[in-house]
Amino acid sequence: MAVNLVRFNSNAGPRWGVAQATGVAPLAGDYPTTAALIERGQDDWRSAAGQAPSMGLEGIELLSPVTAPCRVSCQGANHRRHMIESGLDPDAKTFNMFVTKSDASIAPPVCLRRDAGRST
Repeated sequence: MAVNLVRFNSNAGPRWGVAQATGVAPLAGDYPTTAALIERGQDDWRSAAGQAPSMGLEGIELLSPVTAPCRVSCQGANHRRHMIESGLDPDAKTFNMFVTKSDASIAPPVCLRRDAGRST
Protein backbone atom coordinates (compact mmCIF):
# COMPACT_ATOMS: atom_id res chain seq x y z
CA MET A 1 0.00 0.00 0.00
CA ALA A 2 1.31 3.45 -0.92
CA VAL A 3 1.98 6.06 1.76
CA ASN A 4 1.81 9.70 0.70
CA LEU A 5 4.30 11.85 2.58
CA VAL A 6 3.88 15.62 2.53
CA ARG A 7 5.93 18.53 3.79
CA PHE A 8 3.90 21.49 5.01
CA ASN A 9 4.12 24.73 6.97
CA SER A 10 2.92 24.71 10.56
CA ASN A 11 3.14 27.19 13.43
CA ALA A 12 6.35 25.41 14.44
CA GLY A 13 7.84 25.71 10.93
CA PRO A 14 8.14 23.11 8.17
CA ARG A 15 6.91 19.64 9.19
CA TRP A 16 6.36 16.25 7.57
CA GLY A 17 3.19 14.19 7.66
CA VAL A 18 1.25 11.38 6.04
CA ALA A 19 -1.54 12.62 3.76
CA GLN A 20 -4.78 10.71 3.94
CA ALA A 21 -8.19 11.26 2.35
CA THR A 22 -9.48 13.41 5.24
CA GLY A 23 -6.33 15.16 6.41
CA VAL A 24 -2.73 14.80 7.53
CA ALA A 25 -1.23 12.79 10.37
CA PRO A 26 1.93 14.75 11.35
CA LEU A 27 5.14 12.86 12.06
CA ALA A 28 6.36 12.97 15.65
CA GLY A 29 10.02 13.59 14.78
CA ASP A 30 11.76 16.63 13.33
CA TYR A 31 13.36 16.11 9.92
CA PRO A 32 14.79 19.39 8.57
CA THR A 33 15.72 17.90 5.19
CA THR A 34 14.48 15.24 2.81
CA ALA A 35 17.70 13.34 3.47
CA ALA A 36 17.03 13.35 7.22
CA LEU A 37 13.54 11.97 6.64
CA ILE A 38 14.90 9.21 4.41
CA GLU A 39 17.76 8.37 6.78
CA ARG A 40 15.86 8.17 10.05
CA GLY A 41 12.13 8.73 9.56
CA GLN A 42 10.82 5.38 8.31
CA ASP A 43 9.50 4.13 11.66
CA ASP A 44 7.90 7.54 12.26
CA TRP A 45 6.00 7.72 8.95
CA ARG A 46 4.95 4.08 9.22
CA SER A 47 3.49 4.84 12.65
CA ALA A 48 1.74 8.01 11.40
CA ALA A 49 0.25 6.07 8.47
CA GLY A 50 -1.72 4.01 11.00
CA GLN A 51 -3.09 7.05 12.85
CA ALA A 52 -6.16 9.14 12.13
CA PRO A 53 -5.36 12.57 10.66
CA SER A 54 -5.23 15.36 13.23
CA MET A 55 -5.02 18.22 10.71
CA GLY A 56 -7.46 19.07 7.95
CA LEU A 57 -6.25 19.49 4.37
CA GLU A 58 -7.85 22.91 3.92
CA GLY A 59 -5.59 24.65 6.43
CA ILE A 60 -2.29 23.25 5.21
CA GLU A 61 0.22 25.08 3.03
CA LEU A 62 2.10 22.40 1.12
CA LEU A 63 5.84 22.79 0.56
CA SER A 64 8.17 21.06 -1.86
CA PRO A 65 9.14 17.63 -0.52
CA VAL A 66 12.64 18.29 -1.86
CA THR A 67 14.77 20.45 0.41
CA ALA A 68 17.87 22.46 -0.47
CA PRO A 69 20.74 21.96 -0.74
CA CYS A 70 20.31 19.03 -3.06
CA ARG A 71 21.13 17.70 -6.50
CA VAL A 72 18.30 17.94 -9.01
CA SER A 73 18.56 15.51 -11.93
CA CYS A 74 15.92 15.37 -14.65
CA GLN A 75 15.33 13.27 -17.70
CA GLY A 76 15.58 15.54 -20.72
CA ALA A 77 13.86 15.17 -24.09
CA ASN A 78 11.67 12.43 -22.67
CA HIS A 79 8.82 12.62 -25.18
CA ARG A 80 8.60 12.94 -28.94
CA ARG A 81 7.57 16.63 -29.17
CA HIS A 82 10.27 17.65 -26.70
CA MET A 83 12.91 15.81 -28.71
CA ILE A 84 11.84 17.51 -31.94
CA GLU A 85 11.88 20.91 -30.18
CA SER A 86 15.41 20.10 -28.96
CA GLY A 87 16.57 19.37 -32.51
CA LEU A 88 16.79 15.61 -32.00
CA ASP A 89 15.38 12.85 -34.18
CA PRO A 90 13.10 10.79 -31.91
CA ASP A 91 13.29 7.79 -34.24
CA ALA A 92 17.08 7.67 -33.89
CA LYS A 93 17.13 7.89 -30.09
CA THR A 94 19.36 5.19 -28.58
CA PHE A 95 19.99 6.72 -25.15
CA ASN A 96 18.32 8.58 -22.30
CA MET A 97 19.39 12.16 -21.76
CA PHE A 98 19.72 13.49 -18.22
CA VAL A 99 20.28 17.09 -17.19
CA THR A 100 21.06 18.70 -13.84
CA LYS A 101 19.46 21.82 -12.46
CA SER A 102 20.25 24.17 -9.63
CA ASP A 103 18.39 23.59 -6.39
CA ALA A 104 16.97 27.09 -7.01
CA SER A 105 14.57 25.26 -9.37
CA ILE A 106 12.78 23.68 -6.39
CA ALA A 107 9.27 25.10 -6.12
CA PRO A 108 6.22 24.42 -3.98
CA PRO A 109 3.48 22.21 -5.43
CA VAL A 110 1.29 25.04 -6.70
CA CYS A 111 -0.84 24.80 -9.80
CA LEU A 112 -1.38 28.13 -11.53
CA ARG A 113 -4.25 28.21 -13.96
CA ARG A 114 -3.63 30.03 -17.22
CA ASP A 115 -7.05 31.64 -17.04
CA ALA A 116 -6.62 32.88 -13.44
CA GLY A 117 -8.03 36.36 -13.07
CA ARG A 118 -10.09 36.24 -16.24
CA SER A 119 -13.82 36.65 -15.96
CA THR A 120 -15.97 33.88 -17.41
